[in-house]
Amino acid sequence: MPLYYPNTGPPHQVNTMLLSGTHEPDVVIDITASIDAKVAAVLAHGSQVTDDPQWVRSAVMGRAEAAGREVGIRFGEAFRCVELAH
Repeated sequence: MPLYYPNTGPPHQVNTMLLSGTHEPDVVIDITASIDAKVAAVLAHGSQVTDDPQWVRSAVMGRAEAAGREVGIRFGEAFRCVELAH
């Protein structure tokens, strides 16, 4: 298969995937320092969220608080970690 950018070297391979929205997360990343940026990023997708920015902020922060509480941090983002064998 030809490469779209043929002069950029070999294809990149990752060793780990972090899956969000899973029912059985096994990794929580501390997002306390970036929670405001996360809220702003979600709000930037205006066509995909409600017109009530306060509701969006509350929902994003509530989910992050719940994930963080599981591991003793203020705000977290939960993932399922999948290690890939190459």
